[in-house]
Amino acid sequence: MQATLSALLTVKSKILKSLMIDGQECSQASYVCLYEGEIHGTGIVATLPFGIEEQIYGIERFSGNIGEKSGTFVLENYGYSEIEEGKTIKKIVPGSGTNDFLGIKGDITLVSAKDKKVNIAVQLEFDTKLTKED
Repeated sequence: MQATLSALLTVKSKILKSLMIDGQECSQASYVCLYEGEIHGTGIVATLPFGIEEQIYGIERFSGNIGEKSGTFVLENYGYSEIEEGKTIKKIVPGSGTNDFLGIKGDITLVSAKDKKVNIAVQLEFDTKLTKED
């Protein structure tokens, strides 16, 4: 099954830390993403210092529902940020799905202009050989 679904992503509870690495200031953040719509759930994100301020790398654990399916999976987040807008690509880590999300694949691309709420399109596919049997 391959599908394009939509959701409203809201960033909540952002905690930002500055770290000095090799004499350069780098940012590390932790935050919660709320997904509402055809995908409904919570993502807990931790970003890692990348060394270049405009680049972002992080890992996210999603827990929630997609239609009648429920479970968890892990997203790898990477992208860049600028003063006015940024772009992030979130890719589902292969093999990370649990419960009804076994065999899930896909990605999310989002562009944001400093807003903590953004509409997203999610490309999903389930490998039927790996899905849970009823």
